[in-house]
Amino acid sequence: MTTLALILAAVAAALSVGLLTFGAAQLSVGKPPVKKRVKGLTERTLDRLGKRVAPYLPAGFRQRTEKKITMAGGLDDLTPEGLAARSVLSAILAGLIGFVLFAGAQNGWLVPVFFFAGLLLPVIRLNDQVKQRHNAMLRQLPFHLDLLTLGVEAGLDFTAALAKMVEKGKPGPLREEFNLMLSQIRVGVARGQAMREMATRVDLPQLTTFLSALIQADKLGMSIGKVLRVQSEGVRVERSQRAEQRANEAPVKILIPLVIFVFPTIWIILFAPMIFSFAF
Repeated sequence: MTTLALILAAVAAALSVGLLTFGAAQLSVGKPPVKKRVKGLTERTLDRLGKRVAPYLPAGFRQRTEKKITMAGGLDDLTPEGLAARSVLSAILAGLIGFVLFAGAQNGWLVPVFFFAGLLLPVIRLNDQVKQRHNAMLRQLPFHLDLLTLGVEAGLDFTAALAKMVEKGKPGPLREEFNLMLSQIRVGVARGQAMREMATRVDLPQLTTFLSALIQADKLGMSIGKVLRVQSEGVRVERSQRAEQRANEAPVKILIPLVIFVFPTIWIILFAPMIFSFAF
């Protein structure tokens, strides 16, 4: 009976972590009234907790978190206080899971491990979303640069070619960022300033290099078409080199699963008959 109670408590706590930490924004099932009530409860809990922890957040943490949230695309107006609230709530619930599972046992040292794992979980998730967004931009960058280059070489000015690229480009984070830059240019922001703000906002080295080349060409009065053609070809070469690098890394990454899962099975098949013959 005690074991069953521990299992049920662990399952309930795990569900609470998933539900309260990531909120109703990630709920995909259930009736609408239930979703609204859970969403309201989650938002109120995180809002109150965020206000409590806000005075204790260092300025450096705020700046780094704001930058990462911007790099991740905004995340529904997530704030450093909201991320800190999620970390605190996740740490408490994960610590409860560890306490229920391991309190009084020989593995009691795992309780603080659960606590710190829960504390870091929202931060790890944020970093993962930044990485996913950057990878998506890298995949989309060559295609969008080709569209922009074709537009400029066809006789359009840079702003018109940028608008055509946004119109014809593939949906994704890169097109969203170019669309935001286009909107800034249309409302009167200088083209170079809009590019610099985009480079700072995204903080992707490949995109920063491309935008820096355009800014420099704009300052020096160089042909934008030639610069775009060179940058487009360079991005494609870099993508091929990155694919070759990943292909070369694959054997090394496969080695660990082989050592852990495949080799022991081979050893058992080879040496088990010999062991049994000597033992019996």
